[in-house]
Amino acid sequence: IRKEKKRKAKLEKEKKAKEEAERKKQFKLQQQKIAAEKAEKERIAQEEAKKLEATQKERDRKRRLKEKEEELERKKKEEEERIAAEKAKLEEEKRKVLEMKQEM
Repeated sequence: IRKEKKRKAKLEKEKKAKEEAERKKQFKLQQQKIAAEKAEKERIAQEEAKKLEATQKERDRKRRLKEKEEELERKKKEEEERIAAEKAKLEEEKRKVLEMKQEM
């Protein structure tokens, strides 16, 4: 009877040890799974951040390009206005010279 109790106790102890080992194994697997999911989420977040940054850089580049185009257009208009004013001034001087010639 004592041997039977010892054997049962030993078997119970082995069974508990196996269960504990299995629990530890499952816990470790769960931790690895959580770590892998966290790493994947971090990777996705970084990709999204890169895409957002690239989009922002592209918007900034387009905005700067548009500003340059507007500046060039403004300068072109100013130059055209200056030339037109100069032409009008020359025409006025020409007219005055013609008037003076006619008076003579």
